[in-house]
Amino acid sequence: MDIFDDFSEKLAGEVMADMADNYFGARKRLDDLAGILETFVENLKKKGEAVETRAGVFNALLTGETEAARFYDAVGVSSPDSLLAKEGIGEGVLDTFPDALTAKGRYIQTTRKVYDALQKRCEDYLHGPPDYHPEDEALEEMETHYELVLNMTKTINDQIEKINKSRSPGSMLQYVRGFQPDWDQKANIAGSNLVGFADGVDRKLVYKPIKFEELGLKEYPELPKLGKVDKKIKGFCKDIYGRRREAVETAMEALKKTTA
Repeated sequence: MDIFDDFSEKLAGEVMADMADNYFGARKRLDDLAGILETFVENLKKKGEAVETRAGVFNALLTGETEAARFYDAVGVSSPDSLLAKEGIGEGVLDTFPDALTAKGRYIQTTRKVYDALQKRCEDYLHGPPDYHPEDEALEEMETHYELVLNMTKTINDQIEKINKSRSPGSMLQYVRGFQPDWDQKANIAGSNLVGFADGVDRKLVYKPIKFEELGLKEYPELPKLGKVDKKIKGFCKDIYGRRREAVETAMEALKKTTA
């Protein structure tokens, strides 16, 4: 081997080592992002369970889906279906049971308090906690919310498209081939075909884009803050209490058993 062959092999080795670092580094970073996204999705589903527990209690206090749907329409919530899917008294919605001079007054105060808890849980699910500033946090330590997962999915898919186009396993093999003049001869002796092999590797190792709609996440509606709908809640409660007092008392008694 003369000095030029030796130099060529060393150069090829350094170039390929650098390419391998970049190639596998990019794929590892993508795998790490996908792992963080998976954790975010799991945590967001738990937040969704908290939303639905409070929605179920609110629906029960309004004595069912029909009245609850009428309320959401009155306060301008256009797509409340995800909040109407559950009805029932769940645990941990209220820390204390409101007190009032009359049963009607206690019902109104309880419904207001449950709505306030529901609105805040929806906001936390969609946008994260109020006044949350994650600028100084590492990605994996951020508080998960719907917008974050949606944007992160788009970012990962952009990276997937970039890697699949510019750093496919097949293209890496084709590039390395240029540094190995005797590759074709060795491949022919072995009975292999680099192009066909590279295509097969691409099919097996190519990243598939993440389909957001298949993550199993619900998109709950934005709810107005309590201060903006307080009068409507009071009006609905007075009306429902007058028409369906027995159903209201049943729901209130069930809720009281879950509250300290």
